[in-house]
Amino acid sequence: MSETPTAAENYDSYQRALKEHPLVIVLFKSQHCQLCMGLGPCFKEIAKKYADSVKSLIFDTEDISKVEGVERTPALIVYRNGKAVETLVGIGLPGDQQKAVLEEVFDEYANTLVPSQDNSDHPLQADQGLGFIH
Repeated sequence: MSETPTAAENYDSYQRALKEHPLVIVLFKSQHCQLCMGLGPCFKEIAKKYADSVKSLIFDTEDISKVEGVERTPALIVYRNGKAVETLVGIGLPGDQQKAVLEEVFDEYANTLVPSQDNSDHPLQADQGLGFIH
């Protein structure tokens, strides 16, 4: 059964999700971020399609203290077994491109046992290509 992404109520619920689920994709947003406003509904739509294999969270950085690796919003981090394996920062693309990028990330991780490679130490900014690393 597909579910809507869960809002991380606090830092503990975020950490618990990382420990309890082998694959977690988190959208970090803030209420005052223009790019975040358009990304939320698109993220929810795609996350619902992959709910059987991916735990997805929406993390409001204004409600919860800063998370390591999140310098600005919007940011998307893919966690496998509690470890960040992919980071997208500032993904403010036009609607169709944004949807395509999110779809690709969810599809890659939901449908493969091992991601292509771990580049979490070198996140790209949105103005560098599509803003994600492979």
